[in-house]
Amino acid sequence: MKIHDIMTQDVRTCGLESSLTEVARQMRAACCGAIPVVDADGSIAGVVTDRDISMAIVNSTRKPINIAAREVMSPHVHFCAPDDDVRAALHTMKMARVRRLPVIGPGGRLAGIVSMDDVILRALAPDAPDSTEIVDSLREIVLYHEKNDLLSEKPAASSPGG
Repeated sequence: MKIHDIMTQDVRTCGLESSLTEVARQMRAACCGAIPVVDADGSIAGVVTDRDISMAIVNSTRKPINIAAREVMSPHVHFCAPDDDVRAALHTMKMARVRRLPVIGPGGRLAGIVSMDDVILRALAPDAPDSTEIVDSLREIVLYHEKNDLLSEKPAASSPGG
């Protein structure tokens, strides 16, 4: 099974200066938990997750409308390609301890996004990773997040009058 078989192709993105309010609204509208951040050239610069937004709000006195995506995004983006095998993407998710991977197509452009949910929803397909591979990957991701205090990873800077 290939990534292009299961990925979401219609992906919403935001810019580096998009406010967390804008990003959260996009997440709500798209029913998703991650928005790729693109630069002026349309290249992926990072990813903002619902958790990034939550932690930024908790760790700041600033209002979400005054916090830019670039301040809280994960700039080290792990990704896959449309023709990659799903097992390879699952391995990347496990090693990077992430639930979602942007899919980068020809020319380095965003072609879609694939999530752990996409893998699980197609787990019964004959060419899908087996349940042990999926559970092992998900367990690694969950245990990592339980063991690590993410509250201090990407706090948004506080400023008077926020």
